[in-house]
Amino acid sequence: MTRLPPLTLEDGNQEESMLALRRMAKAFGGVPKLAEEAELNANPLYRTLSPKGNPELKSLRALLRAMRMQLTVRTLRKRVA
Repeated sequence: MTRLPPLTLEDGNQEESMLALRRMAKAFGGVPKLAEEAELNANPLYRTLSPKGNPELKSLRALLRAMRMQLTVRTLRKRVA
């Protein structure tokens, strides 16, 4: 299995986050395969994963579950200036 870097939403750059999700989808067999496994429609999923996509939490969870992943929230570390 391909080792992927963590998807970080901390910086708030949604386009980069969507790019990372698209790359992950490709690594896990592509949108059609993941859409089937996540019980989502492939056409809206393509739009969801577009640079301006804005997935609903329900869709994001289903997509991540199809990739055998989960969304985790943790406490931020203090940044040193």
